[in-house]
Amino acid sequence: MDLKIAGTEDYIAVQDMVIRFFEESPYKDLPLDESKISSVVLDFLSNPSEKIVILALEDNEPVGMISGMASEHLFSREKTAFETVWWVYPEKRGLRSSLKLFEAFEYWAKKVGCKYVQFGAAQGTPYSDKVDQLYKRRGYQKTESNYLKVI
Repeated sequence: MDLKIAGTEDYIAVQDMVIRFFEESPYKDLPLDESKISSVVLDFLSNPSEKIVILALEDNEPVGMISGMASEHLFSREKTAFETVWWVYPEKRGLRSSLKLFEAFEYWAKKVGCKYVQFGAAQGTPYSDKVDQLYKRRGYQKTESNYLKVI
């Protein structure tokens, strides 16, 4: 398995994985706006100084991704890396792909001068407990939970 920083040539693969992530996520009941996803994906692929998409490749084909951005934290001027999407094809989960993406994101965060890294954890998925355990093993502390309601 290899890793690659995605570029605009990877747009279709990245957009497909973002949509598949959405379909498995707790947000799947929101109306999907593919034009919004398209513009966000293009923004991430076109602004490598503060945003990143890393692909996991097997036989030169994408099998997973992680994306995020670096900016000052809301409550501090400390530069923080925020993970936005971390997804691996279901048949490739449980292998090293997920962990290598995780480690690559941390490496990128250090490289661009971040002092902190913040990961999200989707609730109610088959892998929620494993992700929670990974974060704790790697020294992360739980900072908040999010709740969503239709009004």
